[in-house]
Amino acid sequence: MNYTYELVSDDIYRVSEGTSSCEYRGNETDAIAKVEELYNDNLNSAKQPYLKQNRDAYQMGADKLKAGYSSFELDLFDIQQSEWKTWYLDNTSSTPFVDSLATARGIDRLVLLGKIGTKVLEFSIILCQQHAKEDAIKAATSIEELEQFKIPTY
Repeated sequence: MNYTYELVSDDIYRVSEGTSSCEYRGNETDAIAKVEELYNDNLNSAKQPYLKQNRDAYQMGADKLKAGYSSFELDLFDIQQSEWKTWYLDNTSSTPFVDSLATARGIDRLVLLGKIGTKVLEFSIILCQQHAKEDAIKAATSIEELEQFKIPTY
């Protein structure tokens, strides 16, 4: 924050940043503290729409990954993901649910595990990108910095 402080009269200070300015009665230290408090409140309020837009954008990305799957299939994805994770950590692990699915579909178990792993990775990438962008938005120190954020589109 680059403030300028100006004594307007005996006990009134004008505090400016960019094109914004406020006047406060009291001493310079109190005026600075008040402006910083208001600025931080305004900055935190300004971050909220960016955070919401960011979450909404990444949710759209996740929704696109889910497109084409029935709710029943999506409900069973947790089981597939769990078995894939177990197999990924130890490829000798048993994967009874995935094995049943692969058999029913007439494909090799490893092919299905590869497809599941790809989907897990795609969701993970979206989640990591969302959190990285949220962290950056939360860390912004000015409105100008917030205005530089590009919210992704899916």
